Amino acid sequence: MGLPFGVIALAAVSHLTHVANFAALTAIILLLVGLRTLPCREARAAVLAGAGAVTVGLLSNMLTSAVVTAVSGKPPQLVPLLTARFIADGPGNNHLRATCPGSAFAAFRYADRPRIDIANWLWSTDSARGVYHFADPATRVSLSAEDKRFALAVLAHDPVGQTAAPLRNTALQALWIDSGWLNYAPAFTEQLARGAWP
Repeated sequence: MGLPFGVIALAAVSHLTHVANFAALTAIILLLVGLRTLPCREARAAVLAGAGAVTVGLLSNMLTSAVVTAVSGKPPQLVPLLTARFIADGPGNNHLRATCPGSAFAAFRYADRPRIDIANWLWSTDSARGVYHFADPATRVSLSAEDKRFALAVLAHDPVGQTAAPLRNTALQALWIDSGWLNYAPAFTEQLARGAWP
């Protein structure tokens, strides 16, 4: 199991979403074993690898949190990924608009924004599109602290819509082909148009 486990352990340490993915995959394997569609002997290595990766990922996260807290005096502030995802999917935006003006969530002040993708919501340098990047420190703290509560509120408001959104996203991602390697820099394209090879 050495090298393959090392790769997935590294992935688990790299991002919390990978930990969630490994946990879900391990649960699916256990479900298949429980339904007797997958022999226990064949599933053992995968379950051990998945559980080990989840453990390593969680321990790494706890260690990082402890070190950041010890050094800065404050716990690390996680980016509000669920809030951004649920708003980008649509049901989060719908929930904010439906609960106006009584919403207690910090994201409420951005309910008038058009629906934008998660990357722009978090990191856009265009103030008309970006939210988290332009928020003041207090708002960032609120958005991060409310992330899970906001996600649960959206699920309660539109369980069908928000459950369907990740399935739709998965299907679209499965069909999406990255052709970014074709997007040459403008200067390079101009040189090619003139027949000059850099």
